[in-house]
Amino acid sequence: MNFKSIIIIGLLVLIAVIFFSKPSISEDNTITTDKVKKLLDEKADIFILDVRSQREYNDAHIKGVVLIPLGELKDNLDKIPKDKDVVALCAVGGRSGSATKFLLDNGFTRVYNMLGGMKEWQKKGFPVE
Repeated sequence: MNFKSIIIIGLLVLIAVIFFSKPSISEDNTITTDKVKKLLDEKADIFILDVRSQREYNDAHIKGVVLIPLGELKDNLDKIPKDKDVVALCAVGGRSGSATKFLLDNGFTRVYNMLGGMKEWQKKGFPVE
């Protein structure tokens, strides 16, 4: 095998890896409110995890989110899918950052913290229930 053949095979392997691998939302496990809104508008198959309190959820929440307050997360891991992108959110991003780290530490690989949380979501005028 000559050098040119090795280069061509290497490029083909690289193209195959890029083409067949599922792109992640983000390399640093964060996601913007704009990106979440776009994914929802596109009806992407994502799981949105709200880790705020019941009271905060009752005040306003994104349609379709699943509420599991941060303090109850440990006992409810079975309610969170491992085969979907999971977007964690809270009021501004602190609790959801903790939830993201906790989920990553517990075997979840596709977890993202929504930067700015519900405050940013509402500031942009995105819909809430």
